[in-house]
Amino acid sequence: MRRPRLILAIFLLASFCSTQRAALLAQSTDDLDLASASFAASGAVPLDSWVYPAFDRLNAIGYSLSALQGMRPWTRLQCARLVEEAQQSLDSQANEADPEALALVHRLMQEFAYEIELLHGSPNRSVGIASVYLRASQIVGPPLRDSFHFAQTISDDFGRPYGQGFNFISGTQVHAEYGPFAMVLRGEFQQSRNLFAYNSAANSAIATMDGLPVLPLPGITSLDRMRPVEATVSLKLLGWQATFGEQSQWWGQSRANSLILSNNAEAPVVLLIQKDKPMQLPGLFAYLGKMNNTFFVGQLRGHHYIRGPYPDFVLEGSATKALNPQPFVWGEQLDLKMSPNLELGFEISCMWAGYSRPATIGTWLHTFSFHGDFQAVDPGKRYGGFHFSYRFPFLKDVTIFTDAMTNDEPTPLIYETRSAMNPGIYIARLPHLHQVDARVEAVYTNIPNYRDGVGAVYWNGHYADGYRNAGQLIGSWVGRAGTGIVAQSSYWFSGVNKIDVSMRRQFNDRHMIGGGDLTDFSAHSLWQLKGPWQLEGSLTAERWRFPVLQSSPQNNVTATFGVTFTPPFKSAK
Repeated sequence: MRRPRLILAIFLLASFCSTQRAALLAQSTDDLDLASASFAASGAVPLDSWVYPAFDRLNAIGYSLSALQGMRPWTRLQCARLVEEAQQSLDSQANEADPEALALVHRLMQEFAYEIELLHGSPNRSVGIASVYLRASQIVGPPLRDSFHFAQTISDDFGRPYGQGFNFISGTQVHAEYGPFAMVLRGEFQQSRNLFAYNSAANSAIATMDGLPVLPLPGITSLDRMRPVEATVSLKLLGWQATFGEQSQWWGQSRANSLILSNNAEAPVVLLIQKDKPMQLPGLFAYLGKMNNTFFVGQLRGHHYIRGPYPDFVLEGSATKALNPQPFVWGEQLDLKMSPNLELGFEISCMWAGYSRPATIGTWLHTFSFHGDFQAVDPGKRYGGFHFSYRFPFLKDVTIFTDAMTNDEPTPLIYETRSAMNPGIYIARLPHLHQVDARVEAVYTNIPNYRDGVGAVYWNGHYADGYRNAGQLIGSWVGRAGTGIVAQSSYWFSGVNKIDVSMRRQFNDRHMIGGGDLTDFSAHSLWQLKGPWQLEGSLTAERWRFPVLQSSPQNNVTATFGVTFTPPFKSAK
């Protein structure tokens, strides 16, 4: 068993570490674009931007097919290249151009007009406000905000706080670019209300499940604070961009949740290295198609407990004092566009070092140990991931996809019985209803007959607070032993304006703190007004039942309204 695991892991590590060098050797004049673009840094498009659903639909109907959709966020310059690719495809079709694609490309060209000019040789000098926004939410009834143990009413929202009653955020994103340098700062004022306090039975059950002392968890009190949602500085040289700061990432093809990296929690501080444009290797490796490679290393926060060394695994820490230093995290993804219709990728994510162990090259290399957790010094909490998507050329507008994540193994491809799964299907245009799309995704972390036991996914013996940052799961809202399904359909009035309706159903294993379930129905609308204004609104009705928290089912309704002002990018000539 160890030999194939060793061979595969060595192959993955070697391919990840050699991609950058091989790509540099393989670069052609086309790969380098213009010299100005190769040294033009560009900020990332936030994960909650309207442009990502637009690109998803554009790709699914046959345009911008070089997009690597399993690796986000994208820089604004990456988006501009995809828009130009789609425009060239439309131009080649003349009078037979797709009307839905025309609407999407027209609006995206407006959004990335500045970056398109960069691709044609304009200097990279810009500074200003990217967006100003506010969002108000009223939650009637008790919401949930603990997917590590139960579930979440609001997920994939950058770890923003919320509670029963009135919640409010207002924020501004500013940007500056000068040649190879770029800066993005997105700061918010956040106001939230209380969450209900857990009862003593729930506190005891949580302590037993996590192997921690019984903690007096009073719930989350009301909160008023200023904090950065994302804050980064970037340097770009020869098409490679290094970004440092708080930045969320989304790995995988699924859109309703991400198993291995998502914006469900606050963004950790990371150093992220990525090529700005997909590359293609020469010779025999050309069959791999377009590829990109992302590497990051950073540090988490909000961890209070740690165990070690094996075999005693003595617990250290305090509920009132965070560990110092906090655990570190690193990850790498190799994403391959093997054909215009087929994409697949491999990921690794690992928590390592921190309290009682420094973050060094030696401790990082130890995360590749093949002896598992049963050694005096724990190598780290390791996850291996795999994703793929396939667009059927003979079934227009239909794409199937899946994400998978395995616990403490290099890849789900050979450890499928130890893997969480997230398959789905996306239909960009329904038959006879070309303005309507549909997406269905299923997800489970409640792995059947899992040898590590119920609730082991996202949990770790050494890092007792689990795969979390600032208290929230970095991965999927479905939690440690959940099964869920999400169905969504959108009616597209234009390239931006749309109305979505969705349903979410979640079940937790009965051995996971007594189990439970959640059901919600949502309607959401995004509307672009004349000029730089966008309005957004949603209404969600939810019903949840977790017996250890409340003896009877609970209901809540969340109504949200938001407005965003997005002035166009202007160069600082």
